[in-house]
Amino acid sequence: MQNHCQRLLGLLLINFLLFAAIVNAQTICIAEIATNNLNVRAAPNADADVVTQLNEGQQIVATLLDDEWAMTYADNNVPVYFSAEFINVVSEIITTGPDILNLMAE
Repeated sequence: MQNHCQRLLGLLLINFLLFAAIVNAQTICIAEIATNNLNVRAAPNADADVVTQLNEGQQIVATLLDDEWAMTYADNNVPVYFSAEFINVVSEIITTGPDILNLMAE
């Protein structure tokens, strides 16, 4: 009986870890800008201040936050945001855990 309980707890732990990895998954990608003068903002909101603009053909490393917004880091390691609608993903990887871009920027 104790052996069955240990197996059940082990399976529950594995399922929990797999579920946690999916929930915390982030898509990091190489993104190519698909329009000229893409506004890069201080927050993921169309009303946020414009920090800079990107032009068609530029490629950047970005984190896809959701269907609407992506982020990258400015030269001063400050996160900046732009509309995911105006990018083409060139390549991507799925990661779990901390934001890899932030770790690379440090």
